[in-house]
Amino acid sequence: MRCVADEEIGGRPVAIVVSVCRLYCENTACSRTTFVEQVEQTEQVEELTEPYQRRAPALRRLVEAVTVVLAGSPGARLLTVLHQRVSPTSVSNPLMLIPLSNRPTPAIAGIGEFALLKGHRYATIIACGDRRAR
Repeated sequence: MRCVADEEIGGRPVAIVVSVCRLYCENTACSRTTFVEQVEQTEQVEELTEPYQRRAPALRRLVEAVTVVLAGSPGARLLTVLHQRVSPTSVSNPLMLIPLSNRPTPAIAGIGEFALLKGHRYATIIACGDRRAR
């Protein structure tokens, strides 16, 4: 059985359960002893599952959109309000998949620290001293 999480409906979690076959390899030279059948992408299940994923494409797109704006704990809190239970670590993971831009390495870097809330929250900003870009 393969279990794929989908968007919650009415505050209740939804799981898509797909029955797949487990195949055994009898070749002793093979490094893998078992194989699991992949779910075929047909017209009916095109947007239902993706290979090697634990989330449905709709839930993955929602988590990625929130991750771009709010990563980590704030993103997880927003998803809770949207009735999607996702851990802060899972919210931050899509950030690692976003490709970095090909900007040149700055010769001068400026670092500034400031308090967001007096005495409680601090932030750091790193700016390029050559082009005044962040």
